[in-house]
Amino acid sequence: MIRRAVQDDIPELARIFLEDLRETYADILPAEYFETQTLHTAQKTWSAFLSQTENRCFVWQQDGKIAGFAGVRPAEENSADRELSALYIDRNSQGQGIGKKMILSILKQARDGGASA
Repeated sequence: MIRRAVQDDIPELARIFLEDLRETYADILPAEYFETQTLHTAQKTWSAFLSQTENRCFVWQQDGKIAGFAGVRPAEENSADRELSALYIDRNSQGQGIGKKMILSILKQARDGGASA
């Protein structure tokens, strides 16, 4: 089930974000970068994202837990349009098609709401 993220979701969003960041970019970014990325900084990042009224964050909830989340914000080229700015899936939920389901659901909501996707 997809729903809008709320402030109470931030600790779980930060955990998923940080785990995915470390796993995805481990061989790309220098180790020093990851030393600056803590649960606290990740919570601040997603709290700031949620506090901006033009941004939207959606979570995919499965079996009572957040299995993934996506961030949508105004497009840089045209703020009337929206762009998918983040998509993170919990490592235990990867490979189940959750990312695809989230993208399709967000596109449908954007179209139904009159916003360009």
